[in-house]
Amino acid sequence: MQSSSNSFCFFFLLVLCFGVLCPLIQASECPKSNCNCNGIRNSIFCGDGQGDCLHGHAYICNAAGEACDSGVNTSCRQCNKTSC
Repeated sequence: MQSSSNSFCFFFLLVLCFGVLCPLIQASECPKSNCNCNGIRNSIFCGDGQGDCLHGHAYICNAAGEACDSGVNTSCRQCNKTSC
């Protein structure tokens, strides 16, 4: 019985981390940006150097269409796509 109890506790903590704590940590690591998502929702795109979007940076758009700058991305720098 002890083993199944320990397994449940481990599973619960794992779900808690990935479902609640990890998204909060990730959100705080990605600073809000004035780069415009232009209708993109829940996606990642590369900045093109126009407006407030920095060339070579990857931006993450949330469901509300707000962007955060996740920083310099190798693929964005090489081919202006999230994957070359």
